Amino acid sequence: MESPNGLKAEPSMGEGRCSVSWHADSSLEHFSTIAVYHTLSKQGDTNNQWSVGLRVAHNSEGPEASRRGCDISVVEETPTIAVSLPSSSSYYLLDDFNHHHQHAVIAQGEEPGRRFSSTHRLLRESHNVSDILARCKTVCSNFHKKGPKVWRSEQLLLTEMESEWLRQFYIQGSSHFNLLWNTWKDDMVALLKYWSRLEERTKQIVSMLQLGAEGQCGLHESSSSQKVKPQTKTERKLRDRRRKARDSIKELLARAESNKKDSIDALYEAMATLLEERGKMRELWLQRETDLVFQELSQEERPLPIPLEFSHHGHSKGVEDRGISPMPGLPVELNDIASSLRKCGAAFISGEKLDLPLRVLPSSVFKDDDSHKKLSAWPGWKMHTFGLEMQDPWAGHLLTGEKSIETRAYNLPTALIGKRIEILQSKQGQDGVSTIKDTFHFGDGNVKPVGWCSFQGIVEYRDKSSFVADEQKHMVSSCSGYGWKVGATRVLYGWIVGDYGSYDCEDHPKYFKATRRMRSLFQLDLDENRESKTSKLEDVSRKKKRRRF
Repeated sequence: MESPNGLKAEPSMGEGRCSVSWHADSSLEHFSTIAVYHTLSKQGDTNNQWSVGLRVAHNSEGPEASRRGCDISVVEETPTIAVSLPSSSSYYLLDDFNHHHQHAVIAQGEEPGRRFSSTHRLLRESHNVSDILARCKTVCSNFHKKGPKVWRSEQLLLTEMESEWLRQFYIQGSSHFNLLWNTWKDDMVALLKYWSRLEERTKQIVSMLQLGAEGQCGLHESSSSQKVKPQTKTERKLRDRRRKARDSIKELLARAESNKKDSIDALYEAMATLLEERGKMRELWLQRETDLVFQELSQEERPLPIPLEFSHHGHSKGVEDRGISPMPGLPVELNDIASSLRKCGAAFISGEKLDLPLRVLPSSVFKDDDSHKKLSAWPGWKMHTFGLEMQDPWAGHLLTGEKSIETRAYNLPTALIGKRIEILQSKQGQDGVSTIKDTFHFGDGNVKPVGWCSFQGIVEYRDKSSFVADEQKHMVSSCSGYGWKVGATRVLYGWIVGDYGSYDCEDHPKYFKATRRMRSLFQLDLDENRESKTSKLEDVSRKKKRRRF
């Protein structure tokens, strides 16, 4: 599927825009045929506005490609040509054509229509699911090895497996899943298990790098001039883990031939970059999976949610139908970890505690009290029911499907992704300013549950252009108080709407109390909970009275 929006100009012919840039297909059986079928979402005048460009470039691929060196020479004497592609047409690259030619897909005109294509190729023997499963088995059997080269190969394999195999399988919809699952079940289950193991491995590496920096900065030591309470068993274990991690990193540095800074960069900076790359991959996939073009397809052809669970701290043994990861999964969260790793690297070099990132928060942060200020890591997000305050008419736009992204200046707690959230509609007021108290009781008419939804992911907007490009999805215009403010806004978060539903009249859960927990997110208590608690208290009171007499 290719959209004409945002395509780059084609450089060699001087007209048209490249949907697929110049290339020769790689990793194929030599002399095998490549077949391409394509169709357009619009008919009529758009039929001659898509074309395939062809140019001569000897040994771009094929048996002689390995001896061509780094450069591919395009034969300038032979003119580049473009062959028009009407809707529902096919073309074939036969025999050694792909070895000595490059091709590109080019869009002409302002509105060429949306293009859907299917490419059929014969991969080499090693480029199949058996190959990647064998690579996973080899990599996972070498987890006892440490070092930047080993970690890099693990992380690249993890990103490749998720992007090129798992996500590719589930984006094709339920009809594809139902047709092929019996054939692919064993391989997909094996890939999910390897994905889980590599994610767990990633967590171990990140923890070792962080603990090693803390140990290098002496967080496990105390000043001899200070009187410190005897350490608890938990504190002693943490101290020993820091020391062990520090010693492991020093051992890796001793093996390296480069200077200390370069060696530490090879550990911390390299790992940070790999995590950012995975975050970018997930961000691009999220944009692809939520593209409005899927609304034009039947329900059976729309992307399925990928069965990957993040920030999971329980046991995953016996789980076959999904991948389980102790790592957070959102791009913004991976970027935060990458930033933390870079600070840890700097702290390892300096040995200064002040250079360490703020990684461990005091337990008082997680105390379940009446405070309405809760962090994303608060355990209560997993235990309670929550509602999102939305002013009229935004709540209605979300519940009719018009608004597919809800924008906020803060991120949605990870534990709430995929969880049902009540939509609390408040009266229209000033943009970005809540008009309700931090704690309130339902029934006064100012706030009412009008429906529910789940959010399936987050997209970050870090510049105005990307925010404006999604205006049809979030419905926030440039002049709105919720919009991008040049010079003031650094990032906005788009909460991508998944399932949703509206309540008819009073057919909604009977909530009695709401407590603000984070900005517009409220913890909700049901009437039946209060009645149940009251009833229990009355029973206990009667029992106590009977025991007294």
